[in-house]
Amino acid sequence: MITASAKGLSLPPPPKQAEDLVDMTAMVDIVFFMLIFFMITSTQPVESAMDMPPPKAEGSAAATTAADQSDHADYIQVRIDDDDSIWVEEEQSFSEADLRIRLKQARDDGTHGEGVFVMGDADASHGAAVKVFDACADTNLPNVLFSVQDKAGGP
Repeated sequence: MITASAKGLSLPPPPKQAEDLVDMTAMVDIVFFMLIFFMITSTQPVESAMDMPPPKAEGSAAATTAADQSDHADYIQVRIDDDDSIWVEEEQSFSEADLRIRLKQARDDGTHGEGVFVMGDADASHGAAVKVFDACADTNLPNVLFSVQDKAGGP
């Protein structure tokens, strides 16, 4: 017969019961991703707008006449047609770069002041006017006047 040693019988340790733990690593990653996403999307964009002067109290846009164009004869004349073609001093600009070049040349020739008088057709797109305003800002022409003409020919 086999006798047991003084230590006793060697039994295997009892099995450890698995604890119900939730792995939080993935949850923490998702929270950080959401935090970064909301931080990026909630920041206010830098305003890239031109300061426009407030309208004058003595007249409204409806009271403006074609005679006002002659009041601004020293300004660079820019016309936006209904097909979004842009004309600087009776020369058509075919691209944004060409528009900037023509405005810079008109500013530097010495016959015009530091202003631009833009006459836009009522059927022209908003994008064409924005192109002109951006080009004026890029060529350092801060004084921009804008007039919209309807089909009848008046402003």
